[in-house]
Amino acid sequence: GVSVWFITQNPSDLPDSVQTIRDHAFADCENLTVYCNNGSYAHKYCVENNVPYSLTNLVVQGDHGSNIKWALYNDGTLEFTGEGVFDTTITMPWLEYVDIINHVVIGDGITEISKGILYDCESLLSLTVPPSVKKVYSLFRRPGSDVNSSIKIYIEDLEAWCNIEHSALMYNEPIDLYLNGEKLEHLVIPDTITEVKPWTFSMVYSSVESVA
Repeated sequence: GVSVWFITQNPSDLPDSVQTIRDHAFADCENLTVYCNNGSYAHKYCVENNVPYSLTNLVVQGDHGSNIKWALYNDGTLEFTGEGVFDTTITMPWLEYVDIINHVVIGDGITEISKGILYDCESLLSLTVPPSVKKVYSLFRRPGSDVNSSIKIYIEDLEAWCNIEHSALMYNEPIDLYLNGEKLEHLVIPDTITEVKPWTFSMVYSSVESVA
């Protein structure tokens, strides 16, 4: 097969800050493919030197504190990875792009969806919540949006969802809840769940038709 080489561990992590690639940096890498951002130095280098490359769909990325990374892609997906909680005392630079954020994916390991991290994301269509999340504050505010439209929330563990401490102001409009990719219309609570915390299924009336 074809060997694919990355300048960094993650192909989407090749930084635009790279200003120089020295001679022989990838000597004898006959099957080299460089993953880079459109218009970056690496992209220009590959074009000028006939090096195979692939453009990533990354728009912008960065660090949030020392424990969480974020990346925004050109399909409108905002992805958070890392562990622990968001530091709400520092700048949240992704909020500069709220007009194009359509989907938010919270990575497993993050334990709290903190207040304000998705403020004014009025174009938000879906949110993926991993089992690691233990607490959720108000997620988003969509001024002027269609109140009849629903937000899709994707989960993979119903028990973990029931154990989340939800804010009373978490949702300000209907949501559709999806478990492992399937829309929850007939909610069956398994006998392993001993408690359903307040607001767990608030605003899911648009999708859930029965509970057992």
